[in-house]
This record gives sequence, structure tokens and C-alpha cells, in this order.
Amino acid sequence: MTNSILACQEWLGHRENSHTLLGYDLMLDEALNVWLIEINSSPAMDFSTPITEKLVKELLTTGMPRLLIDGMNGKEALDGENFTDNFERIYN
Repeated sequence: MTNSILACQEWLGHRENSHTLLGYDLMLDEALNVWLIEINSSPAMDFSTPITEKLVKELLTTGMPRLLIDGMNGKEALDGENFTDNFERIYN
């Protein structure tokens, strides 16, 4: 994931005081190898399955608000043991 962001960082652009949510579609094969299917710049936030319902609700009600508020207060919300819920910073 980090390499995919680094590969296209010049096209991602930067806007002050804003954030981008990317949706990574991954697939596991029989040998548990992880394959990247696609990356969405505007991921769907609908509840297509019980799993996506749980993940989207967690992201919108707990994960993102806490990340944004902690980040704005100068806290390292996603570093080391201070991770935010189930989200972890992969690149700074």
C-alpha cells in the first residue's frame, strides 16, 4: 500500500486541512497470498455485506473522527502502541 501511494504521489495533490480516504480492494488466494485488485479514490461506503457494514460503521463513527481530532491536537494517534482502534499509519 505504501508503495502504491509513493508511486502516484505527484498526482494525488495536496490540499491544506483536508484528508483523502482510499479504498484498497484485496483478494486472498488458496495459499493466502494477498493480491491487490484495485484502489478507489472514492470508495463506496454502503453496506453490501455484514462485514462491510461493520467496517464502514467503525470507520465513520470511531476511526476517522478519532484520527482527525487526535491528529489536529498534535497527538500521534496512529504510531506504535497508540494506534487508533483498528487503523494504523503505514506512511508519514
